[in-house]
Amino acid sequence: MWSDIDRFVDLSGTLQFDAPDVVLPGATDAAVRIGVSAPFVLSGQVAGFARGAAAGSAPVFQLLLLGSGTATLHLMRSTDGVYRFPEVTYEVTSAATPEPVVFILLATGLVSLPTCMRRSRAFRRRYTMPS
Repeated sequence: MWSDIDRFVDLSGTLQFDAPDVVLPGATDAAVRIGVSAPFVLSGQVAGFARGAAAGSAPVFQLLLLGSGTATLHLMRSTDGVYRFPEVTYEVTSAATPEPVVFILLATGLVSLPTCMRRSRAFRRRYTMPS
């Protein structure tokens, strides 16, 4: 799927991962494999431009990215004391985003509310008995 997008769109943007500091275990003489996990917050934006579009042209789409999750580094400490991380795992969770249809229904209801109230008042005036 992404290879098809790559043919038609150039992507541009920024991503920022914010996470607390992580403390690694103390040095030993043996090679050690450890896993270190920490929560993170992701924010950023991505824009897609038509392939070959002139500089300064309007993007085809723009996305605002927000989320959080847990990053796990699988570290390998060699006997020379250098840590290498051959594997990183990101588990991302994001807040539920309402469907666009919900906003359309809400807007339609709010727009039609004054009309319904006007009709209701006119109906009461027409069919109320004078005292």
